[in-house]
Amino acid sequence: MEWLETLETAFPEAIDAARERFQVFTGELSHNKNILDTVKEIMILQDTLIKNKKSFEDINTISNAQYDAIIGEAQLEKQRYDESSQALMLAWQVLQGYDEGDAGYDGAYNNWVALLEEN
Repeated sequence: MEWLETLETAFPEAIDAARERFQVFTGELSHNKNILDTVKEIMILQDTLIKNKKSFEDINTISNAQYDAIIGEAQLEKQRYDESSQALMLAWQVLQGYDEGDAGYDGAYNNWVALLEEN
């Protein structure tokens, strides 16, 4: 009978000890779950950052292409302006070589006016 009395006193103590170990175990599981949830959130953020980086790279590429196109158009426009300016200056110099009523005056004047109207 003595062993029965020992079981009656030991059994509740064993249950209490098991309960305490189980609480520690479940606490660790909860902590580990929180860590896994945090890792999952970090992975989602990392994926989002990678997608955003790609989007920004695409935007940058497009912006650079647009910038290059604008610069190219501006350079062509400047070249046209310089050519027009030179042509007008030359036409003006030719016109200055004539007096009104001279044989080439009307042609030089009409050329100068046509260049003015083009520009």
